[in-house]
Amino acid sequence: MLEWLQTQWQNRKKRIAARNLLLHARRVLNYRRGQLFVDQEKTLSAHVEVLKKNWRNLPTACVEEIHEHLIAVGGDVYPVRRWTDTIEAFLMAIIVAVGFRAFFAQTFTIPTNSMLPSYYGMTAKLDGDRSQGFLGNLIRGITYYAPKTQKGGRVLIPLNGRAEAARDHSLIAFERMGKRSAFLIPRQIRRYRLLVNDEPVYIDVPAEFDLESTLMERFCPKISSKRIADAIDKFPLVRRNGRVFLDTGVDVAPNSPVIAFDLQHGDVLFVERLSRHFRQPKRGDAVVFATWQVPALRNDDRYYIKRLVGVPGDVLSIRNGKLLRDGNPANDSPAMGKNNAKQEPYGGYFPYGALNGKNVTVPDGHFYVMGDNSANSYDSRFFGPIPQVSVAGRPLWVFFPRRGGNSFQ
Repeated sequence: MLEWLQTQWQNRKKRIAARNLLLHARRVLNYRRGQLFVDQEKTLSAHVEVLKKNWRNLPTACVEEIHEHLIAVGGDVYPVRRWTDTIEAFLMAIIVAVGFRAFFAQTFTIPTNSMLPSYYGMTAKLDGDRSQGFLGNLIRGITYYAPKTQKGGRVLIPLNGRAEAARDHSLIAFERMGKRSAFLIPRQIRRYRLLVNDEPVYIDVPAEFDLESTLMERFCPKISSKRIADAIDKFPLVRRNGRVFLDTGVDVAPNSPVIAFDLQHGDVLFVERLSRHFRQPKRGDAVVFATWQVPALRNDDRYYIKRLVGVPGDVLSIRNGKLLRDGNPANDSPAMGKNNAKQEPYGGYFPYGALNGKNVTVPDGHFYVMGDNSANSYDSRFFGPIPQVSVAGRPLWVFFPRRGGNSFQ
């Protein structure tokens, strides 16, 4: 029995070797056809035919003869150089991936909640839900944060000065820095440093996530706007080591979390890029565009997603929470219609920026874009119309994370 198994194993190895030899012989014939002498090409063609018909039962001597002939005429194609082929395959895979991403489709992660409730950005929930377990939270894209204090005491929130607040677009001080994940992948983070008495407590969140509303919900729950600007006049300010802090009035026990929350990953969209080469998006479409092609956003090397609300020649305005085009409600999509009707969970349109009591005419070659969550959206009201060429594509579907009944929707 053992001898029979060994024989079967040896026969199988021979068949695999002959099959691989056929693949390499075809490759040499295709790649070096114009470089071979006539007799070399005829001999190689004959070997290919023999391998095609008899590769299952080819004698070992015949396999070795064909192998020696391939060495003689193979040039750079045969014998196979493992590292060369690996590098070539790797580079080809990169070229294919880059080409597919540039012309057909790519993934896009939504960092903010400017398109709520149509699309979700990173969303925090105090205390969190640990009932789903590690695998359940991984599928839902949830990370749990619970930084602890050793000594305990009064929680202080550091504030930015006027210049830092203008630079960071935030009154709460934080530091942008690089960090490596568990898989040694570099990523950008925001590091918030709270002070518990004199003990610093660090909270590292993704660079795109603004922790302000979560901190306000935890330490200043009576401030309905969840903005620290509305809390400064209602809470005492203290100075420590040349920096101003907001005294929250909240005391934390020793060896306990200062704040605990779940952070759910923003929607990861599959964005289709092909159709933009043949047609322009229509009013009401959600569009993904490159910020570096927008004059006011040239230093922001990212993609944004917004809803297209105006095309060249449109005159836009906001009156009583409604977005108007040429004086009539702009109901070009279900989301826009629900916003104009203030139908929950849509909150209507807010007259911020350029649309604060004024009319805006969309110039030629540009689009006007706004977020569905216009109360918390940085859009054309602030950075102006976007060039039509900046549009990268349109979102097709959300494939991560899975948002179920226990999600933050």
